[in-house]
Amino acid sequence: ATVQRVTNIENKKVLDFGCFHGMLTEMINKETKAKCTGIDINFLGKIPPNCMRYDGKKIPFVAESFDVVLMIEVIEHLEDIDGIFKEVRRVLKPRGEVILTTANKFSVSLWKKDHRHWKNQIKQVLKLRTRECVKLYSFSELIALCKRHGFSYESYGRLKRFPFLKKGFILKLTKE
Repeated sequence: ATVQRVTNIENKKVLDFGCFHGMLTEMINKETKAKCTGIDINFLGKIPPNCMRYDGKKIPFVAESFDVVLMIEVIEHLEDIDGIFKEVRRVLKPRGEVILTTANKFSVSLWKKDHRHWKNQIKQVLKLRTRECVKLYSFSELIALCKRHGFSYESYGRLKRFPFLKKGFILKLTKE
């Protein structure tokens, strides 16, 4: 629903970057005429249909392969944000879009004990290799990141779906 509110993906080639369990990838392929492929460094067991393992460095597609790249709750986990943004830009077609959501580093709810405890419990149960949040961003830091990598942006307000992301951001970036 967030993606459809921000951009039209019908008949477009979409990359779900950081797809994790492939649920969004699968939903897009079933409910739209888009062709969505998911990539991630980690999966819950078997790799889902239309998804592939990714090494965390080079996106395994040729330049200008995608109309839209989804980065839903993923950038806060990336260590080499500049390298990833260069790769995302490389695989985007001219005027391609990135739909990005992330938490606001100034959201008080992110720092509550309960949130960290819950997150650590889930990781232990699932035996995941994923990392904790590497960096949380303020709005001005996100905009600086986008501009540094040649993207213009539109803000679509706050992400309110999850209680611990009440003050998160929804951005549409366009490759300039």
